[in-house]
Formats: sequence, C-alpha cells, structure tokens
Amino acid sequence: MGAERLRSRIHLFARPSFLTGVARVIDFGGVLSSYNVSPSNREADYYASLSDWLSVGDDLEFALEQYEETTHEATP
Repeated sequence: MGAERLRSRIHLFARPSFLTGVARVIDFGGVLSSYNVSPSNREADYYASLSDWLSVGDDLEFALEQYEETTHEATP
C-alpha cells in the first residue's frame, strides 16, 4: 500500500455530527466524548505514530525541494 493511500485512511480524530453536537450541549458529564476507539489502544498508538512520521517525512521532502531550488538559483 502506498504512503499516499495510507495517509488518507488514518483518521484519529472525532467526527461529530449535528446530532452529537446538539447532544453535547446537555452532556454536562462529558460521557459522549470518545476518541481513538479501536480494538486495542496499541493499534491507535501505532496509527498515530505512523501518521506523525509520515508528516515528518513530508516536511523533510518539502524542505529538501526548497533547498535544491534555492541552490540551483544561486549558482551562476
């Protein structure tokens, strides 16, 4: 599986709907909030770490491209 396809499948954040938003107005105890629900917490941690490292890789790739562009422009 390619990295682009994997990144598009990693969703570790809540996706509330309109009804859950309305329900949270009267949810004073905060019992409706649940994040990273998975069969095991290790799986959620794995995907969170993977997503972080993929983002780091994207940032490094972007920085290297910018560096190459500036060095090629600077040489006569």
